[in-house]
Amino acid sequence: MPVTREAIETFQIVEGGRHDFKEQVDLDSELGKAKFVDEVVAFLNVGHGHLIIGVKEKKGRFAGWHPVPIAGDDFDAFANKVQQIVKSCIDPVPLGISVHPIEREGGLAVDVAIGQHRMQ
Repeated sequence: MPVTREAIETFQIVEGGRHDFKEQVDLDSELGKAKFVDEVVAFLNVGHGHLIIGVKEKKGRFAGWHPVPIAGDDFDAFANKVQQIVKSCIDPVPLGISVHPIEREGGLAVDVAIGQHRMQ
């Protein structure tokens, strides 16, 4: 199932297994990057999944949106930053990491799709 605003808001996508909601991530600090990398590695260790940033959750279900701060509204720069963090911090470099905007009123949420790790 594609990760869409509608699928999240109508509880077709809930947290668990292949989906993890994060209200926010800090990609500017070393600690924030380390936490983000840990999340990606956790998915790589079990197969594949989606790290969905900008979703408030309660008991694993959608509870609201939190705007993802994207400098200068430049989504491509944000996506490149995510890719660069993954490439520079995980060895061997995982294949199939993609970053997609989830458009919603008042800003964006972000779907970081994590594919199978080539070591599996």
